[in-house]
Amino acid sequence: MRQQTLGRSDVEILVGDGGSTDDTRAIAERHGAIVLENERVLPAYGMSIGLQRARGRFGVLLGADEVMLNPESFARKIALMEAEPRLHSIIATGLLVPPGYAKITDYVNRYGDPFSFFMYRVDGGDQWTSLRRKYRVLSEQDRACVIRIDEDKELPLCDGGAHFFRLEELRRVADVTDPTVIVRLFDLLARKHRLIGVLADDFIHHYSSASLDVARAKIRTRILANTYESTSGQAQYANRESDQPLAFRLKKFLYLPYSLSVAAPLVDAVALSVRHRNPALMCHFPLAVETGASIVWHKALATLGVSKRVKRYG
Repeated sequence: MRQQTLGRSDVEILVGDGGSTDDTRAIAERHGAIVLENERVLPAYGMSIGLQRARGRFGVLLGADEVMLNPESFARKIALMEAEPRLHSIIATGLLVPPGYAKITDYVNRYGDPFSFFMYRVDGGDQWTSLRRKYRVLSEQDRACVIRIDEDKELPLCDGGAHFFRLEELRRVADVTDPTVIVRLFDLLARKHRLIGVLADDFIHHYSSASLDVARAKIRTRILANTYESTSGQAQYANRESDQPLAFRLKKFLYLPYSLSVAAPLVDAVALSVRHRNPALMCHFPLAVETGASIVWHKALATLGVSKRVKRYG
């Protein structure tokens, strides 16, 4: 963020620290960042604290495992918004696997998890191409475009990786003090204005899942949050479902037949591996089946009155 061409005095960096024990605080302070205490630990609470304290005209949410690659990112996004006053959200081109990092990260970057793949089918590794195919391009110039989401279309899942927005407008449409709203910030702006901006060369290095076990742990966290803690900031799908059209909301009931059929996720896993030329994407098959079985198990426990608490992410 300090490598951005936008002047240092124009960028305020707020770090929500949920109890780090390494050099996070010292590094943040060395770069002039303001460290905020996140006593609730989970990322949604840290983002909520930061959004309440932020003072700028524009805002960007950057995960602790995300690194911006384009030093012109801030300047170009501001220019695009000033050229298109109706635009309030701009997303990154896509999430890339850092050099030397585990290839399974490519699956997490592109589709997040098996349930998200099934529901959205938007490639988070190349949102520039994926969204332009699925939605209507309103305008395009200088390797930047504005996309229109028609009323009957579902809102895409593309709020990861440096979501950039007009801060005042965000506060107008969302209560940033409510952690359950944090996972819906992109959705709320997109639903209100139906426009998304995308740059063609604004990639993010995502240091996400270093192994299959890490990916499984993150998926388990999401299942627990959506099953037992729908009022927490981690219940991503449960909290954003109401922003979608009815047909999309009903689609979720098809996930269990899809995942437990075995054949369907296997076909998709092969197709993904061939399309992206990455055998690691075959992980979709075991992850999809495991996710379906885990949802059934935890829904059964919740029905029997069992309660579980999400203490950390992944």
